[in-house]
Amino acid sequence: MLQREKILEELEKRMTLISGIQFVARNPEKQPSYNDLPCVSIFEMPDTVDEMSQRGGKPSYKRSFQIVLEVFISGSTATLASKELMAFVKLVKVALHAAPYGLDKTCRGIREDQYGRVLRPGVGEHVIGIGLAITIFYVEDINKY
Repeated sequence: MLQREKILEELEKRMTLISGIQFVARNPEKQPSYNDLPCVSIFEMPDTVDEMSQRGGKPSYKRSFQIVLEVFISGSTATLASKELMAFVKLVKVALHAAPYGLDKTCRGIREDQYGRVLRPGVGEHVIGIGLAITIFYVEDINKY
């Protein structure tokens, strides 16, 4: 699962490079504070083996796993918060899809599965967020161990 970790490290790095981002965390235990906004939280789900084959007498696994990106911003006003959130989500998606094979040479692709409901944590007047479910496909090369 070395390839999975490399993919997640690169994804986290890409999120930190988004203009204006204050905070990026993997599997945080609590919601962000007002001072952390805008922020992206990355929640990892277990992976599954989609296909197994043999290479040089060793197994090679095509795997996939899902992550959820929770994106939070502090909107300038209550009426503009949703529009500003969607603009920020566009920046997140640009960072996510920037040469997806650059996540790691074993990354086979990225699929956006769904958006969650709009989140309004009780940390500020115009704080708003949304979750994005994404599936990442990769090859686990046993020869690298």
